[in-house]
Amino acid sequence: MSQKSSSFYKEVDTFLSTEPENKLICVHCVHGVNRTGYYICRYMIEKLKFTPEDAIKGK
Repeated sequence: MSQKSSSFYKEVDTFLSTEPENKLICVHCVHGVNRTGYYICRYMIEKLKFTPEDAIKGK
């Protein structure tokens, strides 16, 4: 796992553990090129055990 992925995962995990009632997170990438969607889907697949198809669909 890359340093950036690890940092992203830690930020999301920290937020979810400190705000258990708030399940909505806004993620934005300054540089574009679909990094936002990539990191969100990767988190859903690796940490939440979504299938790639369900992660892309947001289910």
